[in-house]
Amino acid sequence: MNDPLTELATVPPTPIHGALQGARASVRRIAADLLAISDDRLEHEWRWRPTDTDDVELRYGFYAVHERLERAIGTIEVARAGAPDGDLPLGPAVPALGAMTAARWDLHGVLVGLAPETWDADPGGGEWTVRQTVGHIIGGQLSYGWYNAWYLSHPVPVGRGAPTSFGGTTVTLSRAGSS
Repeated sequence: MNDPLTELATVPPTPIHGALQGARASVRRIAADLLAISDDRLEHEWRWRPTDTDDVELRYGFYAVHERLERAIGTIEVARAGAPDGDLPLGPAVPALGAMTAARWDLHGVLVGLAPETWDADPGGGEWTVRQTVGHIIGGQLSYGWYNAWYLSHPVPVGRGAPTSFGGTTVTLSRAGSS
C-alpha cells in the first residue's frame, strides 16, 4: 500500500499489537452477528445461558452486549489511570488519542448498520451520498498526518513564507477575506 503518512514520517510506525487486532476483529464479528438478526425476531424469547432460570427477549441480548462493552471501557479507563503507585506513566497525547479512537469507533458503530444501498443513495439537493461524506472524512483525517509529515520534512527558513509549490503543482495562498 502506498501510504504517504508512513513514507514521509520521521520515525517508523509502531506496529499494532496482535491483541488489539484480535479485539477489533471480535467487535466486527459481534456487529455482523447482531445485524443478522431481523427486527421481527427481537421479541422472541431466548435463554442466554444454561444456568438462567427464565427466558428473556432476544432484544435484551443487544443491551447485554452494550453493557459488556461499557464495562470494558470502564476497565480500560481504570487501567489507563495507572497503578496506585504511579508506575504506569502516560504520555500527554494519550487522552487525545483515546478520544480520537472512541470517536472513530462511535462512527463505525453508526455506519455498520447501514444497508449497502444506503451508501450510494442520492439524498437530493446536490448533497453528498453517505459514501462521499465518509470518504471526505477519511481523506481529511489522513491529510492532517500527510501534510504535517510533509511540512516537518521541508522546514521553512525564518523570514520566508509557506511553500507555494507541492510536487510540481503551484498553489495560490490567499488570506481570509481576500478574493
